[in-house]
Amino acid sequence: HLESIRDSNKKEELRRAIRQQKTNRKMGIELATKWYVVADHFGAWFKVDVPPFVDFAELVKIRNRLVHLSQKQLKSRISGGTPQVLVLLNANKAEWACKTMKAMIAGFYNLMGRPVPDWV
Repeated sequence: HLESIRDSNKKEELRRAIRQQKTNRKMGIELATKWYVVADHFGAWFKVDVPPFVDFAELVKIRNRLVHLSQKQLKSRISGGTPQVLVLLNANKAEWACKTMKAMIAGFYNLMGRPVPDWV
């Protein structure tokens, strides 16, 4: 399924990440890579250059900026005194994040050839 990825550097990066994740059970591996590992276990692959994976990658970046806030980020304020990283967050972004995760879960079920559960 790696053959569907055109970029040879990205393909090799994913191969390494999957090998590393399978042999190293530490939680520090990139979140997106874990989706590849699980899909690979079932013999399927997400297409990395189209939604929902593109949106998921963006969601992971936002998550990482929030979880790993630095003093520098907190000090980078724009008008109104709000840190830049927090300006991105609003009800629309939260709704987008929920839709993105629903699409990822539905995409996973579709890759497995299974019906998407009602709760999605």
